[in-house]
Amino acid sequence: MPSIIISGQTFTYAEPFPEGHTLTREEAAALSSLKIEEVLRALKRRPTLSQIEFDDALRAHRFAPRVLKNSFDEVQTLALKLVTPLVENALRKKGIDCDALTKPQMEQFLLKGLEKRPDLLDEARRRIHALDEEVQR
Repeated sequence: MPSIIISGQTFTYAEPFPEGHTLTREEAAALSSLKIEEVLRALKRRPTLSQIEFDDALRAHRFAPRVLKNSFDEVQTLALKLVTPLVENALRKKGIDCDALTKPQMEQFLLKGLEKRPDLLDEARRRIHALDEEVQR
């Protein structure tokens, strides 16, 4: 079961769209728009593009699971910021161009980075707590 961290606490939830779910018109339109946006973002750096190449990219595109982020979770947001340069350096050392990665791909690398460095979550919690205390003074 997937989970999300909110203010340092982990909550589980049921998938809102399980496999085989019949989409409403609005859901289908939202997914179609998202697919086009992701394909455009992936092709944005190409100086020239033919209709055939665009069609091929659209056909080949597959949705990747995304990391669910909640902007209200300051701890997770800060921890992801702390791990980002470490992950980017590790990827560069492996010859991977971070700019060529899709957002979901990069998010997966960042999550793996946090799994390897749980101390960064603790550091983020400490910093957020210190800021909260300073604001309360």
